[in-house]
Amino acid sequence: MDVDLVVTALRGADLQVLLLSLVAKAAGMVALAARSRIVMRGVAAVDFGGALRGHLLGLGGNAVLPIRLGEVLRAGYFARRSGAPLSSCLVVVASERALDAFWLLLVFIAVLPLALKVGAPAGLVAVAVVLAAALGVAFLVGRASASAAGGKTAPAGFAPGQRLAGAAATAIAGLRGVGSPGRLVMASALTLVYWLTSAGAIVCWLRGFHLDLPWHAPLVVLGFIAFGAALPAAPGFVGTYHLFAARGVGLYGVEPSTAAAFAVAGHFLAVVPFALLAVALTFDELIRAWRERAPAARAR
Repeated sequence: MDVDLVVTALRGADLQVLLLSLVAKAAGMVALAARSRIVMRGVAAVDFGGALRGHLLGLGGNAVLPIRLGEVLRAGYFARRSGAPLSSCLVVVASERALDAFWLLLVFIAVLPLALKVGAPAGLVAVAVVLAAALGVAFLVGRASASAAGGKTAPAGFAPGQRLAGAAATAIAGLRGVGSPGRLVMASALTLVYWLTSAGAIVCWLRGFHLDLPWHAPLVVLGFIAFGAALPAAPGFVGTYHLFAARGVGLYGVEPSTAAAFAVAGHFLAVVPFALLAVALTFDELIRAWRERAPAARAR
């Protein structure tokens, strides 16, 4: 494509409308933080500020680390903030990501045929069924774990022969948040709120580039971006994000240079401001954690 045309499209965008997407993205982060508080209740209490900082830290980590390692940072932050075992927090993060994938996939399957004028791809339906089964198993396991332990985490100090079982029980404790019907429904509702606010941000991007597309276009583009970002990628999803965002709007006949400009602007607005905010809000805590761990590392 012609780089000059991409630059021209960027210059012609309405900056004020594009910046409105930050409001939608911020609302989505609030929904995610509220969901984490609900899901973490089965393991330990996390205050709203800690949950929000954890999500921002995860987003910032994904911006500088490959293959979504920011999610590991988020789990570590939750563990430090709440005192819960890291393995439980990792399972909490994994269950949240499963909820994200499942509900977005359902929306994507519903609207994609409107863009392609064909039936829902069988492969996507199969993945949705697998995710539904996985969430069902997680619900049953989490419910059984909470009943067996009385809602408490697994005790420390296992005998040598029981260490593996104890470690597994501690990790499984992370499923207790989705083992409650009420919490699972609330977590699912907040997940849908998050995806709808994300689609709202894409509406701002489309309007910012003066693209008048059908109502389902933001949801289709959202699906392309989300599943593209799920692939192993460079830090910040550079390349994969842009490719899938451009392909998403390309389905609606958007000219390639405009599609590329849309992808560049959307990526910047979705990642950079919140990554910088994550640094600002968590810098002191990260430095404190590093200072606490440094003497222990030198002692080894």
